[in-house]
Amino acid sequence: MNRLDKTTILDDKVLEDDSHTTHIIFNELKKYLTHDVLCDMLAKMNAVSDVLKGDSGSGLSGGMLIDMFLTEYLTNIIKSYEACHKGESDCKILNIPISIKKINGKSTIALDWSKNGDDSKKRERFETDIMIINLKSCQWWKTEPQGATQEEKDSKYYSTTIKAGIYIISHKYCKNNVTLSSNNKTNSLIDTKQLYNMLKESIRENMVLEFPTEFPTYKFKILNAFE
Repeated sequence: MNRLDKTTILDDKVLEDDSHTTHIIFNELKKYLTHDVLCDMLAKMNAVSDVLKGDSGSGLSGGMLIDMFLTEYLTNIIKSYEACHKGESDCKILNIPISIKKINGKSTIALDWSKNGDDSKKRERFETDIMIINLKSCQWWKTEPQGATQEEKDSKYYSTTIKAGIYIISHKYCKNNVTLSSNNKTNSLIDTKQLYNMLKESIRENMVLEFPTEFPTYKFKILNAFE
């Protein structure tokens, strides 16, 4: 039995040696997020997104609803899951803090959506591993983005189809390889190319749970949300 087999809830000493935290998180997800669970999860997130399409402000409201859904859904499915809104983290899995980001295909994300002047720029970044939940399979560029190197062009680096699924990325990789930028909403923006690189790293490390291509169709009705 190896270290991961013995692991239940990790203590602070284990977390200090965090070279395996992504593997621990990924193995825990695989244990609970079966094919049927992934089908159900994706169908319900799509149902929320579909009902708000075309409405003004639907991106923000839909995102908030899906975030609420994910918190409750994962709490019910994964025994070791607990909400933890501290720093960059959204939850803990086996006592390991992790940040959750949802995208719908080609996108940008931010570690937080705030503009706090110089203070936000001085904060320590990439303190936790990141879980990216992608709802849409697509190829992000028909050729390659502006600024691609000749090596990237020759290897067709940017031709990968990013599948709908759950991607786990090490905070150590991000800290060493991702450069944050800013816009009028945040000082911790991860642009499309940087995000693509993160997802490619997750694929390279075999840290992806792909959503099934066939899943049920649900309708989201707000009145059904009350107990």
